[in-house]
Amino acid sequence: SCITALGYNAFSYSNAELKKYQFYTFHFSEFKNMIFSSEFWEVFKNGARCAIKDSITYFNLILIALLCSTQGSAPMIGLKAAGTYSNTLKSISGGFSEAAAVVIGRLFKKNWLKTKEIGNFAIIANTLFSVIAGITVLIFHNPITHIFISDDSAHQKYFNTVRNFICLQ
Repeated sequence: SCITALGYNAFSYSNAELKKYQFYTFHFSEFKNMIFSSEFWEVFKNGARCAIKDSITYFNLILIALLCSTQGSAPMIGLKAAGTYSNTLKSISGGFSEAAAVVIGRLFKKNWLKTKEIGNFAIIANTLFSVIAGITVLIFHNPITHIFISDDSAHQKYFNTVRNFICLQ
C-alpha cells in the first residue's frame, strides 16, 4: 500500500490535470518524520514479525512440495487438501479471535475485568476448537478425505496419501 500511495502521489503531482484533485499535499519532511517515528517502527516490527512467521510456514510447504514432487502427483494432491482443510479451520478460529479482539479493544479502558474474561474465554475457546478439530480429523479421516477425492479403485493410492496428509495436518 505504501508503494501504491507513493506511485499515486508521484503520478498525480506530475500531471497538471490531476493537481486540482489533490486532497492533501505531500512533503518530503513529513515522510522523513514518519519514517523516523517510533510508531512507524513499532508497526514495521510487528508487520515484519507476522510476515516472517507466515513465510516460514510457506517455506516449509515449498520444501515439502519440492521433496514430494518426485513421488508423483499424489503427495501434491494430499498437500493441497491438507492446506485447504487447515485454512478452513484457521479461518474459523481467526474470525473468532478477531471478533474477540474488537470487543476487547472497545472494553479495554471501560471494564478491565470484563476484558480479561473475554480474552481468557477466547484463548480457551480457540484451544478447545483446535483440540476438537484435531480429534475429529483423526476419528473421521475417511469422510473428510472424501470431500477432496473419491476412494474408488482408480484413486486408492491418491486417497491414502491425501488421508495421511490430512491426518498429519
